[in-house]
Formats: sequence, structure tokens, C-alpha cells
Amino acid sequence: MNSFKLSLISAAIAIAFFARANHAFASLEIVSNDEIPSQPQFTSCLTPSGSVVADYKDGDHGIVGQGAKNGQDTVYLIGNNNYMQCFCGNGSGIQTNWMYASNLTGDQIKVYENQGWIYVPDGSAWGLTEGAYLAKNISYSCGGSSTTGGGRGQEPNNPNDGKSDGRSDGASIVQGASGTSSGGFASTGNIVFLLSILGAGILFTLTGILLRKNSK
Repeated sequence: MNSFKLSLISAAIAIAFFARANHAFASLEIVSNDEIPSQPQFTSCLTPSGSVVADYKDGDHGIVGQGAKNGQDTVYLIGNNNYMQCFCGNGSGIQTNWMYASNLTGDQIKVYENQGWIYVPDGSAWGLTEGAYLAKNISYSCGGSSTTGGGRGQEPNNPNDGKSDGRSDGASIVQGASGTSSGGFASTGNIVFLLSILGAGILFTLTGILLRKNSK
């Protein structure tokens, strides 16, 4: 086989390799850019809004993905089955935004998971409206042993049911579910791109070696 034929074969292999890599990368971009509904307007636990649906001044409360923590817990309904949970213990606060997700597709949920949201299959296990939810924790300083804003709402009939508005560890439900996803679509796309560059470099290096041997 002469050098010209070997060059043509190498070029064909390189073109096929790049075409396959670009196709894979384009597929990832389609998923990552999948149109998703806008997020609800969650406020801050320092200046909360919405209707108080549960308010406990003390006790153990489930925090999604983190287990049970002791302190004050207040849950606000902000509309359209979306909730904001405000926990405060020893001046350390955790705001959990609960976004109703029953209307989202699987690909849309994956996009949110790669942004740090945690998928919860059924919100009713946490004292919320029945249906799937996406939850995200945000740390804040509550400056004391209680959260700011909101009066005391009606407590549920069963305060020991392991829900977000209850007093026991309901987070075990989430820990056995999806959890946050590592990485993301952007990082996966970068890996594909880097692997394509690495593969092309190896291919051309081998081609150069073969050409040099063939020319001797």
C-alpha cells in the first residue's frame, strides 16, 4: 500500500470519527437545551411570602437530602402547589424550595437535577400536595433560634408523620430516591469534545508513523 492510499484511508477514518463525535455532542446539546417551564417565584426565608401551612417552634424536622435537624420549621404555600420550607436551628438556616414537578418530562427533570435540585417522587410523603416535586436547599443565616416572618399556622393532625411540616426524619424517603446528579450536560459535552480531540491526535500520530515506515 503506497503513501497516497494510506493517507486517503486515514483521512476517511478521521472524518468518520469526527462525524460520530459531533453527532453525540449535538444529541447532548438537544437534551440540555430542552425547554423547561420557568421556576416559581420563590422569595427568601428572611422575607417570606405566601400562606403559612405549618409552623413548629421546636423539634426535629426532616430536611430533604440531609435527614432530621432540630430547630424551628415553617412551611409556606406560595401557590400552584409550590412550597417554601424555612428551617432554623442555632442561627443556621436552610431554605428548601419545593417545586411541583408532576407536569415535567423526564428530560426536563434531569436538567433541573444537574442544577442541584433533588427529585422527590411524591410530595404527600412530606405533607405537601400529592405528586412529584423537585427540591433545592439554600443555606442562610437566620440569626437566632427562629425563622423570620410569618405567624403560627395550623399544625397538621399528625405531627409525627415524617413530613417536611412534621417532627421526624422524612428525609430517608429522598435518600433512597434520586438525589442530586453528579456532573451535568455541559461537562458531559466537554468530555465528548476532549475525547474526540484525543482520538484524532492518536489517529494522526499513528498515520504519521505508518507513513514514515512506508516511505523507507
